[in-house]
Amino acid sequence: MEGIVEAMIEDTTKRARELIAGFARALDREADAAIEAFVTTGQGELPGEAWLLGWDVNSVHGYVFGTGNAMAIRGASEVLKDIDRMAREGKIAGLHREQILYAGGGGGIAVVSKKQSEELVATFHRLFAERSLVATCTVHARPIDRSDFGQQVSRLRRAMSRRRSLVGPDPEGPVPFLAVLCEVCGWRAAAGLSMRGEVPARAGRAECAPCQVAIKAGQQTVAGRAEETEFEQIASEDNLLGVIYLDGNGIGATIAKLKTPLAYARFSTAIDQLFVRSFEVVRKAYQLRDRGDATSQGLFDFQNPIAGGDDWVLIVPGNLAVPLARDFLATLESESDNDPVLDELRDGQIGAAAGVALGKKSMPIRYLIDESEDLLKSAKKIIYTSREKGQAGVRSSLDFGLVDDGVARCGDRPDGGSGKSGSLRLTGKPYALDQLKNLSERRIVWDGLPSSQRHAVVRIADGGPHQVRNHLLYQVARLDSWRKAAEAFGGADVATDPDRLFAALVPKVGEQWQLELPDLIELDGHWKEPKDLIKERGEA
Repeated sequence: MEGIVEAMIEDTTKRARELIAGFARALDREADAAIEAFVTTGQGELPGEAWLLGWDVNSVHGYVFGTGNAMAIRGASEVLKDIDRMAREGKIAGLHREQILYAGGGGGIAVVSKKQSEELVATFHRLFAERSLVATCTVHARPIDRSDFGQQVSRLRRAMSRRRSLVGPDPEGPVPFLAVLCEVCGWRAAAGLSMRGEVPARAGRAECAPCQVAIKAGQQTVAGRAEETEFEQIASEDNLLGVIYLDGNGIGATIAKLKTPLAYARFSTAIDQLFVRSFEVVRKAYQLRDRGDATSQGLFDFQNPIAGGDDWVLIVPGNLAVPLARDFLATLESESDNDPVLDELRDGQIGAAAGVALGKKSMPIRYLIDESEDLLKSAKKIIYTSREKGQAGVRSSLDFGLVDDGVARCGDRPDGGSGKSGSLRLTGKPYALDQLKNLSERRIVWDGLPSSQRHAVVRIADGGPHQVRNHLLYQVARLDSWRKAAEAFGGADVATDPDRLFAALVPKVGEQWQLELPDLIELDGHWKEPKDLIKERGEA
């Protein structure tokens, strides 16, 4: 423990020195006690005028997933990651690395002079245009005042959001009616016919320039590997893909209450490292192999097209998606509790929400991305609702859905995700993490019952809780398999107590009975725990 504390102090001291130098550079003067006091304590006034500059790519999802081509998606992601690296390493003209407070996910914040801010607006627009040909960004700057630094960051981000909504992204030129359309994205005008040297996609394919740039960037990450246009290699044995969309919880509230530039820089870096570190733990446990890294080892492929701060998107085998998201959330909670930087700076507990969409590998990936985003919003609802009701609060949550016909489902659910019949709720979605862990354990028992009998319970549930209660009593009385299932949930002799029996098979969450079987049936055959799937793969 002593070594951890010493390392944290050393890292904090180093980061403080960098920021002090960055503020001094922005103020065009030597570092002094006034600058050091403002950076480390938030007290006093800066000896001059410094500005906060924020930049962020417009619609990162729209840019990365502007096409369904797997290599183009990987390449677009690499373009944004490369811009992040350029910012952190001080390779953007007019911006030194010491001035960077945070950079990730195609966005960031830096401390600059007023003159620099005016010049960097044009620089960032040019950088995104040159690197991607189509991606645009919102750039905004505001002077630093004496208020808490976290509030200044929040105001900067709100101003950027307003600017984005008022001005909008730069429009692309109209496509002539008779133009040949790009065969990759399907909606831009093709720039011409091309081959890519040693790894041709398809001779003579009509492509637009932005898709060419993205695919070339993607191929550079997988040197020697032919272009992969689909995600077939990632799909599970049941031909399903899973898209996991995660977003942090409790992070914005902490940022708004940070009082110093040093605290903001340390917290932002710690959150970035938290997600990376947590996923690495899960990746090893699930033996995942990155399709974009030739040195990566594992049994199952995945792709991570978006990873910036607390905003993550993963494309994984469909039958691993729900347990993987569950374990990612659990690891995030555990790692955040044991992180000394977060323990010092956070305001409340850190968690995350996740939306998991499953669909056939032949389905356009954009459908699954859109559905995972809707499912994420649904998962966040129970976090917000618990706060509004003054309850202990849901720290992490998850919603999932099987999209088997290309039609979004999440937005069609009544009451924000809860189908009802009388006072019986016919789904547990969205799940708080603790509820999902419980469902994972109960799933094993439910799976032991014949499929036809499980479906019968769901059909009878349309009649309400009394119909379900009578049916369960009947099944437990006549079948030994049902009696054992009831005892697994409710303990010995549960079959002799009708009230205990119903509560065991249909648990009560809050003030309402909740039937979880429809959710399990939806993923019947599409939910595999990693240890079981790894064992199956090894035996095969």
